Amino acid sequence: MVVHDERGNIDEKLQHISGCGYELINYFVLDKEVWRTEYFAPLEELITETLKGHLDDSKILEGIRQAQWELDMFKRYPERNNSVCFVIKKK
Repeated sequence: MVVHDERGNIDEKLQHISGCGYELINYFVLDKEVWRTEYFAPLEELITETLKGHLDDSKILEGIRQAQWELDMFKRYPERNNSVCFVIKKK
């Protein structure tokens, strides 16, 4: 199983994984650069492309508004976009 979580308190999370009957196979950190290239850059392109043809659809515009807010928050606070993935299995 893969668990994706915010980056804080990794040691505590590792203990919790073990305490819940799981064995850690490995874990890796997704830093702000990974978030930028793999999520936010494609999101920005999608927003731009979607706006070209859907200015009259209120549902789509609301989705774009929410996506744009998320993108704006990343641009203001990129350091907040760090997360960790734990690869675990049942003991």
